Amino acid sequence: MTVEAAAVSYLNQHTRAVLELVRKGRTVEITERGTPIARIVPIRPALTGVAARLVAEGRAQAPQRDRPLPWAAGPVDPTGAGGRTVSELREDERY
Repeated sequence: MTVEAAAVSYLNQHTRAVLELVRKGRTVEITERGTPIARIVPIRPALTGVAARLVAEGRAQAPQRDRPLPWAAGPVDPTGAGGRTVSELREDERY
């Protein structure tokens, strides 16, 4: 893991550049007067081994995913209102 350091003042003026480093898999440590106060880390796990080497050589492209995986998105109806409606309909059909 590559860790870069950036002062708060630099982050304020060059936010896009710092975020681009994070997007490329680097961790950026934010400092205030030389003291680390925060870390910005990439969400996606960094590539390792052969995959990292191929991406670095330009022979492969890192996976891109802007949306969560369908099974990791959580429940479609977190309130459960849809389930109650179906049960109520089934009750009505019984009589």
